[in-house]
Amino acid sequence: VFGDRRPWGTTKYFAVAEDNTGAVSSVSEDTSVLWTRLFFPEGWRNIANVNEHVPMANPHEFGVQYQVVLHYENPAFERDYTFETGTIPAHTRWGITTALRGDTSIPVRPDTAYAFEVLTSAPIAAQLARYDTFNIAISGQGESFTNRSTTQWGFGNVTNSTLDFLLFFNPFGQTATVTADFYPANGGDPITITRVIPGFRRSGIAIQEMTELPPNTDFSVVITSDQPIAASESRYAPAQRKGMAAIGQDINAAPNTDGSRELVITGIDVRAGVNSPAVFFNPGDAALSFTITGTYEGTSDVTVNTVVLQPKQRTSIELTNGVPGGATTGNFRISATSPVLVSTETVDFIRRDSLATNPATYSSTKWAFGDGWLDPNALGVNSFASISLYNPTDAEATVTLRFLFNPDEPTITETFTVPAFATRDIRLDQLTSLADKPGLDWYSTVVTSTTQIVAAMTHWDLYQPGGWTTLGVAIDSIVALPAPSGGGGV
Repeated sequence: VFGDRRPWGTTKYFAVAEDNTGAVSSVSEDTSVLWTRLFFPEGWRNIANVNEHVPMANPHEFGVQYQVVLHYENPAFERDYTFETGTIPAHTRWGITTALRGDTSIPVRPDTAYAFEVLTSAPIAAQLARYDTFNIAISGQGESFTNRSTTQWGFGNVTNSTLDFLLFFNPFGQTATVTADFYPANGGDPITITRVIPGFRRSGIAIQEMTELPPNTDFSVVITSDQPIAASESRYAPAQRKGMAAIGQDINAAPNTDGSRELVITGIDVRAGVNSPAVFFNPGDAALSFTITGTYEGTSDVTVNTVVLQPKQRTSIELTNGVPGGATTGNFRISATSPVLVSTETVDFIRRDSLATNPATYSSTKWAFGDGWLDPNALGVNSFASISLYNPTDAEATVTLRFLFNPDEPTITETFTVPAFATRDIRLDQLTSLADKPGLDWYSTVVTSTTQIVAAMTHWDLYQPGGWTTLGVAIDSIVALPAPSGGGGV
């Protein structure tokens, strides 16, 4: 493993030298592996309350070596703990369990915060799956790990009226100084909170415990670090049985080095009984305008809205308002004149949980989702899942969904098309190929497209109960979302 441990996507160089005696004539595969990295800033084990898993998926034709490392926040403990190593077979769903209610045998320190890191010999998918009872009711969380780090992250909406946390992971060996500027929703000067994070450590801000912040207030937050880090948000509202987790919005990260001006809010459920407020914040010093273009599953109609925000101004827009008749799921393209921060939380009043994901700032031809579960006896009743696709290009996309299972189980493949500048939402619990699979329970999904595409997954498990939505892990090259071209109103 190379000592700099650079995230996937960074160019790496290595050389193999042959001496003139021929003593070193070749280098074996095992000694020349270049490891890739995925990480997530939040992990927490509580023996009484928490189930926590990391589902993984190997989409390749060959086995992939992996290491799962936990980076504890508390300096009284070892900094890095290698939880598991091994090889994931080709075309296989895998995973680990770091917390199980009532199980004292798992070798993870309880009641201690940590960050996850998954090192692999080729890109894979990894995902957080956590269910926390709080001794009241279950809140479900799910979010894909990230392979991206940057010096600036944004959160359009956080609050100290619920249990909100901002989490950071420093994926490099040098100490990082991180500032969080909290902009109150009702205006006024920002309040700055600073964290100093040693190399390969996690840290965070428990927002409701910060006495310098006015109580019962909503904020927009800009995170700035003197070196690249990863950042995420978690929210719990136990009394409402709600929980969510989301990677932050990366600002000025490649390939969007001019800022978050082109974005997609993915997989928004627009059916009855659901609210999806989106908060928009202008972090800049000049006014900006942005256009929201909605494309939907269930109708070819397109909606277009234009909004102007003054410097440091924020606004909330209900994404389910004004959707065309017949629409069931929407993807919302944001095109702004300068960087804009966006946060969404979809609240399902019937299923008693909330979903959140960061807006997509890039697209790829290949995405993977580590987690998936469907009960064949309750499809569409207590067990729901969907893949939401948005095609940001002017060419029709042919998209293949490949479902991975346990080792030696055959994969299942389905193919769909997505028109240019359009949305396609695929209900996995309605796919006959999955429903008819003997022993269907756990699976992973790989999405491959003939054009650049944005892919998100939504999952509901009402046995737990709980739900989550997440962008996948991009396991092919990524590109910036193209500027609006006028096609389909986008």
